[in-house]
Amino acid sequence: MGEEGKNVMVTRHPRRWLAILVSAVSALLGALILCLLLFIAVLKGRDLPLPYWVEGRVASILSENLPDAEVKFSDLFLTLSENWAPQFQFENVSISLPGPLDAPLDVRSLRVEVNLPALFEGQIRPEMLIADGVFMPLSRQKTGDIYVQSADLKPSDVAMTLFPTLIMPMDQVLQTALFESLKTIAINNIAITYQDFLSRRNWVIDGARLVLKKQGAALSLDVSMGLLAGGADYASLRAGIERQIGESAANFDVVFEDFPAQDMASQLPFFAWLNPVEGPISGAINGAIDGSGALGALSVSLQIKQGALRPNETAVPIQFETAQTYFTYDPLDRRLEFDQIKIVGSDVSFLGQGYAALEMNEAWPDSLFGQLRFSEARANFQNSQLDAVILDDALVDFRLNLTPFRLDIGQFYATNSAKKISVRGQARVNAEALGWSVALDARTPTLTKAAIMEYWPVGFKPRSRDWVSKNVKHSKLRDVRFAWRLPANQPPVLDLGFAYEETALRVTKSLPMITQALFVKFKSACNQFECRIYDCKRGPACRYVRNALRDPRYEKNPIRWGGGCCRVGAVGGCTPTC
Repeated sequence: MGEEGKNVMVTRHPRRWLAILVSAVSALLGALILCLLLFIAVLKGRDLPLPYWVEGRVASILSENLPDAEVKFSDLFLTLSENWAPQFQFENVSISLPGPLDAPLDVRSLRVEVNLPALFEGQIRPEMLIADGVFMPLSRQKTGDIYVQSADLKPSDVAMTLFPTLIMPMDQVLQTALFESLKTIAINNIAITYQDFLSRRNWVIDGARLVLKKQGAALSLDVSMGLLAGGADYASLRAGIERQIGESAANFDVVFEDFPAQDMASQLPFFAWLNPVEGPISGAINGAIDGSGALGALSVSLQIKQGALRPNETAVPIQFETAQTYFTYDPLDRRLEFDQIKIVGSDVSFLGQGYAALEMNEAWPDSLFGQLRFSEARANFQNSQLDAVILDDALVDFRLNLTPFRLDIGQFYATNSAKKISVRGQARVNAEALGWSVALDARTPTLTKAAIMEYWPVGFKPRSRDWVSKNVKHSKLRDVRFAWRLPANQPPVLDLGFAYEETALRVTKSLPMITQALFVKFKSACNQFECRIYDCKRGPACRYVRNALRDPRYEKNPIRWGGGCCRVGAVGGCTPTC
């Protein structure tokens, strides 16, 4: 019995200890799992400082995989993202890129989300980089090139161009084994100081954002920013680029909203012609860069609401309600092809298309020339005493000097088919120190009285219009010449001349109707009005040979005149009267 008992005790003893061991291990594992869960729960949303030996290991991994770049940081923390992925957080990061750029890129905070299975294997494989607080000083030289500039360098000691600085090192980094699993790079709160030596303007942009996404060898870059554009107006800009790693070819698009037109005109050469325009401008630019890095043709759309043409402070603004245009720009030929130009306003309204070529002064356009065709054109310059001039077709050859503003219209040809009017001429518009200065010369071969009365505004010289309507029965005009001068800060001056044919008119109420007028000269110039009839008939017994009508009061008030002195010479059986 004793031996059996001993045997029993011996056989049962290992099982009991095995059960105790399993229970103890289970409890320990449970405690460890519970502690791990509690640790993870506490760690989520918190930053756990890592010891120095971990910082040293991370620094060695970075130096091994990025031999051409130097990365420094002050502190390293471990945390968990919103989706429970482990993240390393670097504080006060300084990144020195390869090349001649001496100034490092400073980042306030950098979070690196890593691949969890690779981390268990002792490897760091970043999947997402999130940077916060990046300062980037940019400058544009008088040559038009944009540079990333060191804070301690003079403007003339620029480091390198923007494209090689940001794009080429990026490709080198993304092709390393360390970043083969990288999917997203996000940079928040980018502060940009932009010093433009070409336009002599400075901008400070705060809160910009950059997101780079990688899918295989395909890269997509999206940049968004906003800035106060004078007063409380807020302007926004978004740019997107798509390209392949290791290739220079790229497609891009830029969308902007409510940017001051003059700011846009100062930054892009194909917008330089917008310099005299005031108003918020919105639009889009689409284009591509070829394999050699050359810029291809651009497609541009623009919209302006409640704008004005005002080249200087003294020029009275020419208001318009809306303006929009669609055009393409060829950087090689510096040529703009306007598919549509549409202006709607009380002073000027038209729909047009055409082309313009930029003329460069060193690195920037100072003028452009081209040809535009307008339809549905309507103009009433500065609410002049002329009613709106309406044309259904006009062809204009022009040259526009930007600074100072000078628009030369070498020739124009305009028609109004409804009123059977065709006009040719030249014009010049200047923005001078005292305001607008305008010169317009126009001529047309023939006009009828009916066309004149339709085209003569009711509000312009109403008494003269009424006299012509009542006293000129019918007439054919030829060699019509019209000149209008608007000197800066002075009243307009008109000069009108033409010849009559087959005219019937009554000079005064006391004289009979003059018929079969063969040649009549009319002139209104230099504040004088004069009409001469060289050969006409009142009937078979009377022939007027030199009839002159002149109004001396016209000199005092050229806008409103009536009456005058009539000097008549005649042969036949009638008596001239005055």
